[in-house]
Amino acid sequence: MLQTIKRVNQQTAAVNNRQLVIRLLQEHGPLSRSQLVKMTDLRGSTLTYITRELLQMDMLIAAGRRESTTVGQKQQLLQINPDYGWVLGMDLREGQSQVVVLDAAGQLVGDCLIHTDQDLNKLQAVIPELIERCVSEFGVKAENLLGIGMGVSGIVDVQKGSIITSLQFGVSDYPLAEKLTEALNVPIKLDHDGNFIALAEQQQGSARGLNDFVVLIMDDQVDGNDVSFRSFGSALVLNGRVHRGCQFAAGEIGQRLFPQISQKGTLSDLKVLADADAPISPWLSHVCQEIGLTIAALVNLLDPQAVLLAGDSAIANRAFIQEMQKQINQQRIGTLPELLEVHTCAFSTQSCARGAALATRDAMLANAVAQHVR
Repeated sequence: MLQTIKRVNQQTAAVNNRQLVIRLLQEHGPLSRSQLVKMTDLRGSTLTYITRELLQMDMLIAAGRRESTTVGQKQQLLQINPDYGWVLGMDLREGQSQVVVLDAAGQLVGDCLIHTDQDLNKLQAVIPELIERCVSEFGVKAENLLGIGMGVSGIVDVQKGSIITSLQFGVSDYPLAEKLTEALNVPIKLDHDGNFIALAEQQQGSARGLNDFVVLIMDDQVDGNDVSFRSFGSALVLNGRVHRGCQFAAGEIGQRLFPQISQKGTLSDLKVLADADAPISPWLSHVCQEIGLTIAALVNLLDPQAVLLAGDSAIANRAFIQEMQKQINQQRIGTLPELLEVHTCAFSTQSCARGAALATRDAMLANAVAQHVR
């Protein structure tokens, strides 16, 4: 019995140590063995054994050499092997969905838009065609596909891979990941779209180095030339981790907590919102004033370092960002030493799809390491 427990503990430690090395290389890019020793507190001999094993698995490759800080040979750098495989990330929406393809190192291989129906059962026919398109357009190999990540609006049980409820797709308790995995024999990772946005921006974008931030999702609605915001959502990153809540509903703000924006904008306002250098329009200024108080209440509750703005349409206008930041900080409780910062998403409307791809990449590499050790 004791021998069994000891063996299990050793196996668990072996898996955790290898996954730690992979996570550090995902986060920091190429690192030397000596750098990894310092970052992991593992013995040099243990680290050498681990990296040798990962090299033999083709999960790592040599990535040039690093100048040594002491006299001697340059240190060899290691990185995730981009050719280990590739992943698909989708921002799943009714009508048109954004798709991003990343290699195993997290580098962009390609992106495209595809038509998606409200009937999620039709994805079983859409996905094989999408994979064929990626093979044709981006030069990837179908057999090297590691998995597919999908972000969806609504409440998502990430453990089961099911949609608890989604107004956009009109489903409840829908086991999307299970259905697609059985039909396509491809691992599927499912999460709330905002959580994938947060992951992409935390790993590679505007939230790098931040441990506490909020992603505010502003979904617009276009009716002819009229524009309004139909709903608001959010994703919460607290202490460096996405906070989903006990029933995966954290961040579901909806319309109830936001005041009804009395005025409607126009398509020209969306163009201004996407133009970094354009002066803010009267309607966008009105939007900042109307929703600033509610965002400030959220900020006062959580005390994050920053708020990131995301949405259906590109948000890049600096004057809009500055006005939003001003409105929020004016409503903060107390006199704090640092102002809250408001940022745009580095990957704009592709953040969700990129985050879905990154999350899938992370999960598939971690699973491969665990299976190899066991």
